[in-house]
Amino acid sequence: MLNFQIKGNYQDATGYNWVFYGDDQNPNLFYILPKPQYALDAGGKPILQLTRYLTDDSSNGSGFVSLQVALAVPQDVQQAILGQIQQQFHPPGPITLSPLQYNPGATASLKLTSEGQDLNLTVPASQFGSNTATFVLQLAKQQLDTVVATLSSHESDLNVTYQFTVPSRLPAVTAVLTFDSALAYQYQVTQPAHHTWGEDTPGSVQKALQESQSSHVTITWGIANPDDTLVQAVADWANNTLATLVQAQVQKTMQILGLQSGDSFSINQVSSFTATYSENQVVDWHLNPQSTLPSLNSLGLNVQDFLAEVNQRQQVITVHAQLPFTQDSQNSTGLPAGDLQAALLESVVVTARYPGLSEEKSTITFTENGAHTFTAPYDPQQGPSYQLEYRATYQQSSASVQSTIDGLDQGDYYLKLNDVGYLNVTFDAAQAFNIKTTTPLKSVDVILTFVDSDGTGTPIHQTLHLTPESPRGIMGSPHPMPINSGYNYTVTYTYDDLVYTAPTQVNQTGFTQLIYPAAGIHTTNLIISVPANADPIFDATVQMWFTAAPTVPGIAEQPTQDAPAVFQLTPEADSTGASFVRATFEGFINGHAPLGYSAAIDSVDGQILINDQLIEPTQASVMVTPTQRYYTLEVNSDAISWTTATYDSVEVLITTTVNGKAQPQRLVKWNRTEGGSQYLTYSIQDGNAVTYAYEVRYITPGQGVQKVTGSGETDVVFNIPATPSSPVSAD
Repeated sequence: MLNFQIKGNYQDATGYNWVFYGDDQNPNLFYILPKPQYALDAGGKPILQLTRYLTDDSSNGSGFVSLQVALAVPQDVQQAILGQIQQQFHPPGPITLSPLQYNPGATASLKLTSEGQDLNLTVPASQFGSNTATFVLQLAKQQLDTVVATLSSHESDLNVTYQFTVPSRLPAVTAVLTFDSALAYQYQVTQPAHHTWGEDTPGSVQKALQESQSSHVTITWGIANPDDTLVQAVADWANNTLATLVQAQVQKTMQILGLQSGDSFSINQVSSFTATYSENQVVDWHLNPQSTLPSLNSLGLNVQDFLAEVNQRQQVITVHAQLPFTQDSQNSTGLPAGDLQAALLESVVVTARYPGLSEEKSTITFTENGAHTFTAPYDPQQGPSYQLEYRATYQQSSASVQSTIDGLDQGDYYLKLNDVGYLNVTFDAAQAFNIKTTTPLKSVDVILTFVDSDGTGTPIHQTLHLTPESPRGIMGSPHPMPINSGYNYTVTYTYDDLVYTAPTQVNQTGFTQLIYPAAGIHTTNLIISVPANADPIFDATVQMWFTAAPTVPGIAEQPTQDAPAVFQLTPEADSTGASFVRATFEGFINGHAPLGYSAAIDSVDGQILINDQLIEPTQASVMVTPTQRYYTLEVNSDAISWTTATYDSVEVLITTTVNGKAQPQRLVKWNRTEGGSQYLTYSIQDGNAVTYAYEVRYITPGQGVQKVTGSGETDVVFNIPATPSSPVSAD
């Protein structure tokens, strides 16, 4: 894999500085960092579409731009760099140039200055092929005029930056990355808009982390006097990685809570964490190639050939195919060993349905990574809603994966691995192996299970064996249907003298999962936060405890209800008059039972007692206020016997109503062999009435789904019926 310490440079005739890297094992193997450029059509012209509206209303002169970019290294540059490698590094044998090993999650950003303001757009980039990305910008007249002008001039002002990661090994260094969600929350409540952590790019998250002082990076070098360039490179990696981890944690939390993009979101719902990285650990190394796209004029092209004018506002639908195609992804490395050939696609046929979109213009066949924009006159009665149909055909299978998606109202739709029936997840247990204990951790085994929520396809059950020498691996499998639901995984830790299996992690959707130590600490922040001009809280006594003894190995005796952990909280006012204080209760990432909480608060209204409250074991924060309370529902699967069950999975959808207002729906699930309870905690106010509706889905792939529903429940334990015909019971 790439060794970022073996780095060379080559400047071409245009002044562009190319960067290339050596391999960490093979002295003859090198990687060139590709350059962002226009993606080209079959005729060698940029894939670019400009449309201007000529109307009688306020949209006159406005329009949209669709611009596709890719990463590439021209042949003449490759030849020149081969010579530079020979001169700079003197490899012992014939030089081989290899594509970079791209991880999922790449993005591309476009920056343009118009009317003195920067226009910025960040979009997903493909992990496969030439890493295409397509920008679709709806532009006002002045903005569209600026784009046309810059493409017509001698020098363009279109700047493109890719952000992606590749596997690499750390040098002789230990890095400890810490995120404190309480400090992030203290900063967030002072901002005029504070719901965008999950939507921001890692760069903007990094800015928020710095401004809130909620992140901390400690780097300890294992060598004397490391090179300044290397020191800066590792520091940049650490800060980028921390921002990426925070962003991933925010998105995971929003998914668990059932929140959608754009929903109001408080960062105190995200858990604080610490991640430790050490020498020779495989990490995701951040690379950010950037370039200014040349103007069409400088390429000998006329912008008018790319500009269309229409007399109606258009409905714009862009479908992005970011998939491993036979034609362009034969050498891709981001899939499990041996699985690439099974995942290669021959083609994907996409049809868009919208009034006014003619039949001959409604279908496109993808045989390589890229995007296609469908346009039709905007229909006020239909609105922005449209339908997509697609059929994906694999190279090695005559079967195809097809789906119809109704009610889409976003202009961009990304076809990715899960859409064509491929589950692909990286598990990284380096965090677990990095922590030294008296009894060394010998191995980690991960069991991944997946059953599609709609009862189609076939169940997936895979295992992965990780060791200190090989702590990272990928699990994935072709699936004959689109993957529209989450997966579960269970981790087993093996030591010399014991084996411990952690509680199952349910309904996960990320493409990377970090596995922490069995006894990894989970912190719950206890927060008093009082805005300026609000009634003050003088102090509070908070008690926290474990409702059942933790089962994780190698830990000391923990607080109980009879002997709780006690915290004295006295808030202090800042210069604005707002007051804040927090304490931290240390629980465990692998907690299997809820925590207990109670408090006595001294306020202007006298002493207020908060009686015993239950909160889920991985609760990020407890807000200590006179009116704040918590409602925790246990969903219990003990009645299920997998030895006799005729179904393969059980999903439970809970919709809670708090004081007459429905909360986002939350989902928990158990696949065959899995059990235990899941806990759902809701933030409520003192005196709020809480009820919930449930839907239990018994899933047998190939035979559909059986459902049991109910509403108006108030019991704090919901026992899943053993079968669809069993009576429902609650405690």
